[in-house]
Amino acid sequence: MTAELIQDWHPLDGVSAPEYIPPHWDGPHVGKRLAEAMRTLVHLSIGGAPRGFANAWPEYAVEWTDALAQASADEIQQQQEAAAKNWTRIIPSAEEITHMEQAIVWPARYLGEFPQLLRAVGTVAVCKARYQNIAAASRKLRIPQRLARRWNNQGLDMVATGLIRNQVQIF
Repeated sequence: MTAELIQDWHPLDGVSAPEYIPPHWDGPHVGKRLAEAMRTLVHLSIGGAPRGFANAWPEYAVEWTDALAQASADEIQQQQEAAAKNWTRIIPSAEEITHMEQAIVWPARYLGEFPQLLRAVGTVAVCKARYQNIAAASRKLRIPQRLARRWNNQGLDMVATGLIRNQVQIF
């Protein structure tokens, strides 16, 4: 993205800021793409074993008399039931799936000789995909936060260097 497009954007226009894509791969951008790949992978999974045949009908129908009886029920319980009934599954686009397929192999390809960096980069990417911070990743790795941050940054920089060397197109 060029600087002209960013200069044309104003925060009070009501439009979200355009995504900045650097001119070449760097560590933070690789980390962002890895987290997006993990998030896409989570959205693709079906959440357990196959269920077999199922129908699309609700578990029960709410009739007028039932609705009147429920009016006296606790309001919080009604909100929870409504939220459960209105749950929708987010399905990733074809472009997101393609980017996920490309990015998900980067740590193994470029960090295979460095198991501690591989584990740190993977754990941080999973935590970022779940909107958690580096503290959660360091707890899972059982190492201090500064070490988790350093290993993650080193690993992401090594992946970025490998992507540049292999002339992988930036997205």
